[in-house]
Amino acid sequence: MTPDDFPKVFQILRAHRDRVGQASVTEISRSHKRDPYRVLISCLISLRTKDEVTAEASKRLFHLADTPGRMLRVPQATLAETIF
Repeated sequence: MTPDDFPKVFQILRAHRDRVGQASVTEISRSHKRDPYRVLISCLISLRTKDEVTAEASKRLFHLADTPGRMLRVPQATLAETIF
C-alpha cells in the first residue's frame, strides 16, 4: 500500500461506517461529553463483546455505577451480572 491508496481506503471505510453506523463507544463518548470514565469502561467492555452488546451492557452498568467511586462500591459479582 502506498499513500496514493489512502483515499480509496478511506472511501471504503466511510461506506462501511455509513452502512453499519457509528461504533457504540463513539456514541457513548458523544452522548456523555467524552467522559473519560465512560469511554474507558465502554472500551473495555467492547473488547469482549459485539457493538450491540457493548451499548446495552454499558447502559446497564452506568445506571448502576456512573462514577469510578460508585463502581468501587459495587461487588464484583454484581458487576459481572450487570455486564453479561
